[in-house]
Amino acid sequence: MTTEELEKAVNKFGMNTVSAIGAALKSVGADNTGRLIRSLRTDLKDTAEGLKMLIAADEYFQNIEEGRLPGKQPPLSDIVKWAKSKGLPEAAAFPIAKNIGKFGIKPKPVLQEIIKSNEFTKNYKLIGEAYAKDMAKEISSIIKETK
Repeated sequence: MTTEELEKAVNKFGMNTVSAIGAALKSVGADNTGRLIRSLRTDLKDTAEGLKMLIAADEYFQNIEEGRLPGKQPPLSDIVKWAKSKGLPEAAAFPIAKNIGKFGIKPKPVLQEIIKSNEFTKNYKLIGEAYAKDMAKEISSIIKETK
């Protein structure tokens, strides 16, 4: 079966989702250097179960989305980079890392909010319509072949 319309719809859905994640990261102040937003990408995979859209980002996106439990300090080198990007002295990195290790980081569930949003569910309708178009093309092709 041809999946041309479905692929277009899923790709558009992926781009819309990545844009929404980027905007949400900015709105919660989680886009200091822009690196995380630039790392956002989608990939369309054709599997035995059908098309799958994957959204990927730098690994620290998970710390923003889910937060970080107290207990272990983050890598100091990462905090040094962050501090420099904020205009803080490098010496501030160790106390910040220690504080994160002690208290953790509160989650900012931007992806979960997007998934719950009306815009996200509207995309499901577009995907359904695209699948119906592909099915109609396939049925039409089969009918033509049998004549």
